[in-house]
Amino acid sequence: GALPPSGGAHVSLEPFANGSRGDIAPEDAVFMMNRLKQGTRKTLPGAEQKRLEGLMAALGAVVEAGMDELSSKYVALALNSLPPGRFEVEAYRPLVDAAVARCKSIRDPDWFSPRSLSMILNACAKARVRDDALLHHAATMLTRLDTVREDFSAQAISVIVNAYSKLNCSSEELFDHLAGIVKKQRTGYSPQAISSIVNAYSHLPSSRGPELMAHMSLLTIKTPPNQLDAQAVANIVNAFVKADINDKPLLEHLSESARG
Repeated sequence: GALPPSGGAHVSLEPFANGSRGDIAPEDAVFMMNRLKQGTRKTLPGAEQKRLEGLMAALGAVVEAGMDELSSKYVALALNSLPPGRFEVEAYRPLVDAAVARCKSIRDPDWFSPRSLSMILNACAKARVRDDALLHHAATMLTRLDTVREDFSAQAISVIVNAYSKLNCSSEELFDHLAGIVKKQRTGYSPQAISSIVNAYSHLPSSRGPELMAHMSLLTIKTPPNQLDAQAVANIVNAFVKADINDKPLLEHLSESARG
């Protein structure tokens, strides 16, 4: 049946979770869990909170049972539907374990995408769930993906690198591989993307570090001043300071942009 309209209270989803509206597809259960995620951040009366948690757990069980039917996108969305504090909760742990196992079982890199892997790794990093086999497998899949894919975006790359860093997992081959992709990209970098990449690599002993920072500096200098507001300038300066980069042309460009 049709899903309830956007913005409906969690009560409207209960018939789907308890089966009174018939079986639901695991993709639909993932969608519903993400709809309910906002509610888990609010302080609700005890009975309502318990009802919401029960509904999330019921939908999680549907997703877990159908995990083998899900694409990497929906596995990523399933993990991101859980607030970090829920990863270790007994009711949700089977879902987390099933999602991680699903990812580790896939040997075809094209099943993944940079975006889905960035979301999966970020969810694990936020929840401090470190699975070394998953991290190794994800690194292998990422290095086998076509490097000219449009979805190898600055955001995906910075999220991936930051996730490994948060989990204290070093993967030099992966970091160097991703840095090589960034170096080939000449356009499409917003000020936020530039600061994200520089921040992500600022504390890594990557052999491509100096070359990468020079490339990011050049991209910054090529950014029109009207795209660099005060906040963007501050973020970029802070990122390059963290990377211990003192580039005079870069600083002059940012200074002029800030004054303009």
